[in-house]
Amino acid sequence: MIVMETKNLGKIYSFDSIKVTALNNVSIQINQGEIVGIMGPSGSGKSTLMNLVGCLDRPSQGEIWIAGSRVDNLNDNNLAIIRSKQVGFVFQNYNLLPRLKVIENVELPLIYQGVPSHLRRKKADEVLERIGLKERMHHKPSQISGGEQQRVALARALVTNPSFILADEPTGNLDSKTGKEIIKLLQDLNNGGVTVLLITHDRFVAEHTARVIHLKDGEVIENEALPNPIREV
Repeated sequence: MIVMETKNLGKIYSFDSIKVTALNNVSIQINQGEIVGIMGPSGSGKSTLMNLVGCLDRPSQGEIWIAGSRVDNLNDNNLAIIRSKQVGFVFQNYNLLPRLKVIENVELPLIYQGVPSHLRRKKADEVLERIGLKERMHHKPSQISGGEQQRVALARALVTNPSFILADEPTGNLDSKTGKEIIKLLQDLNNGGVTVLLITHDRFVAEHTARVIHLKDGEVIENEALPNPIREV
């Protein structure tokens, strides 16, 4: 089953009279249960692609399909629904709310969905146990390590049972040891059936996926299935 697909995707930004092509004719498919790396240097179009497939921005041309439905032509309200239900975001800077406890941060997407409080707490509790942070549920983000904060961000992304996890440089703010722990967690989640789209500029991170899509100057230059992906970190 195809979880996410882009067809001839393009994005042009206009600055006064200057037009900059950030993406050009990008067509990719992500299948259910895959872990795929999107790799490229700064300015290659990685962030633009993330914003588009995450329904945070609209393309200048082409189509985006998520879980069998076309989404690029939806209005803002419907795009927000797709974001909250179909895409689980994990960012480099964690994006946790500092005044909320860990479990309250994990519950946030469910609040936006209108899930009753007792079900929210049950789902958040389950996903924190799944990633090994149940004992930290009543801590504030400032009371836990960077690696643990990223685990909380992963729990928050998982709690809605999205079609795929969109992880943008999830190891970027972590030391190498903690970064490896996050990669291992993503692998474990993928082994459990979670679809992961991993945006990275780091070859080491990309080598721990099963397929790498290389971007350069806004175009796909290689779509490479790794014959022997490094599954052990």
